[in-house]
Amino acid sequence: MAIRTWTGGTSNNMDVAANWGGVIPTLEDCAIISGAGTAPAAGTCYARKVHITAAGTATDGYFYGEVINEGTLGGATAPYMYGVVINTGTIVLAICCADVINGSYGTINGGDFYCRVVNTSVFSVILGGNFYGRIVNAADATAVTGGVYFGGVVGIAPDSGTLYAPEATSLLDLVNGVETSLTLRQALRVLFAFAAGKSTDSGATYRNLANSKDRIAATLNASGERTAVVLDLT
Repeated sequence: MAIRTWTGGTSNNMDVAANWGGVIPTLEDCAIISGAGTAPAAGTCYARKVHITAAGTATDGYFYGEVINEGTLGGATAPYMYGVVINTGTIVLAICCADVINGSYGTINGGDFYCRVVNTSVFSVILGGNFYGRIVNAADATAVTGGVYFGGVVGIAPDSGTLYAPEATSLLDLVNGVETSLTLRQALRVLFAFAAGKSTDSGATYRNLANSKDRIAATLNASGERTAVVLDLT
């Protein structure tokens, strides 16, 4: 593994060897972006590991390896991060597709996160962004003060922001999810009552699992056949 250092001497393109001191990082290399020259804003970095120092910035481009960010990711545009991102700097705007670990004093203030984000401490701040994966918020709730959350939150809920139900819950309550006017949650209530609830009236009535209501109330004829059924789906 070789260490390739960004010099940015000729342009902002990571596909230009002169911007890396003559050799473009490969999959076996470690790349360092420390603020020298023009900040990378185009091209692709395939380095296995990328270290963006406190003085470094990556405003655009594609990164396929693990990124340790102590500086700034994004700006007017957003870099695409396909590897794990460990952030103790600032993510202004980024498209992240693998796990993001927002460490102590790390700030996330924008971007789209199609991955799990772990907020590790009271000093890990989330101010904004669109989060499509699960947020693991292990810190003080006031550390999360903005953003839109589609994948749910594990741990302490955000202090503010928009929190949508995670996908599993949404599917349970999908309108007409099983049949017309019957959601999956409602269908499961009926099935559980029939399979495990107490029954009376020779099997005409089945109680809910809490035994607090009749979930299924049927009318039986002399042959034991159901001629009418009333369901309590609530």
